[in-house]
Amino acid sequence: MPNRPLHSDDDDLYDNSAEDEAYELMLLQQEEDEEERQRAEESEDIIEEMTNYADHYLGDNQDDEFPDEDQDY
Repeated sequence: MPNRPLHSDDDDLYDNSAEDEAYELMLLQQEEDEEERQRAEESEDIIEEMTNYADHYLGDNQDDEFPDEDQDY
């Protein structure tokens, strides 16, 4: 099987300068940051739903269950 040539005519189309590469890396980082922000928002939404579910089935005020622990003697 022949080896791929080290340089072809098409390589000139994709020859990026350092500035272009830095810009591409910045765009990739922004995309990753946006995905991470969306995952964080989704996690917060899930936690809020779980809290609302627990509040509904367990009650909003858990401190009333053990009132003696809150008293100062």
